[in-house]
Amino acid sequence: GVEAEKFAWLECEGGQFTWDAYCALPEETGKKLFRYLETFELCDKIRVNNRTFLLSHAGLGDYAPGKTLADCTADDLLWGRMDYERVDGTTLQRQVAPYGFFGLRGHLYMVAPTVDENGVAVEGSTHTYRIDRVKRVSKVTGTSFCVPEDFDIRDWRKLPFQLGPVLCEGVFAVPAQAIREFSQATQGKGTFLEPGATPHAAPPSDGEHSSVSLLWQVEISGIEDAASWAIAEDIVPISPQELVAAWRSQLEGVVAYG
Repeated sequence: GVEAEKFAWLECEGGQFTWDAYCALPEETGKKLFRYLETFELCDKIRVNNRTFLLSHAGLGDYAPGKTLADCTADDLLWGRMDYERVDGTTLQRQVAPYGFFGLRGHLYMVAPTVDENGVAVEGSTHTYRIDRVKRVSKVTGTSFCVPEDFDIRDWRKLPFQLGPVLCEGVFAVPAQAIREFSQATQGKGTFLEPGATPHAAPPSDGEHSSVSLLWQVEISGIEDAASWAIAEDIVPISPQELVAAWRSQLEGVVAYG
């Protein structure tokens, strides 16, 4: 019933522990804690680089174009079932448990597994969804879920050229003087290798990139995007040849058009 739904969170990992710890607080401390929690918002808007993002605990239930945040209930922001349009235009309906969100290249993405009627995540179903492809969201009552303690949204963040099926692995030469800064740009993706650790040819000797201390190998989903990213990060692709050709073509375009 309704009362059971209110306390479903107690069955989640950490729920009972949190409740027991709260009950052990002195009465006045408990009241202060409630007053403090009441200052929190279920969602918020932030603006970054002239783009507005909505931040919420989970999703936007019963979503429809034109629906404002003021129209959303607490359940809307905590649980939802969605209709999702794939890149090929087909639509699928899934019951998901939103684990977290991240932004990339002007789009907001949600990481969520498919769950059954009991809120149990289907093994291997965790997927990344682009929010602007979600056509409709509705809440599912009587079901709860817990975000795994070992879940980290950073594990799901992708580099700009890694969205979609993996096409190949690329190898890039990284200038010795840029290793520290470039390591941060990779967001932990890919693998650093010694120059002699792969059978690929040596990088072009163009002066600035002739001193290479490491190679970087990473999965690629978009050749043109990877070439563009390499130019922006000042690294040189070594393989595959398709990537090298795209990189050279884009460099020539930059030179031609200034």
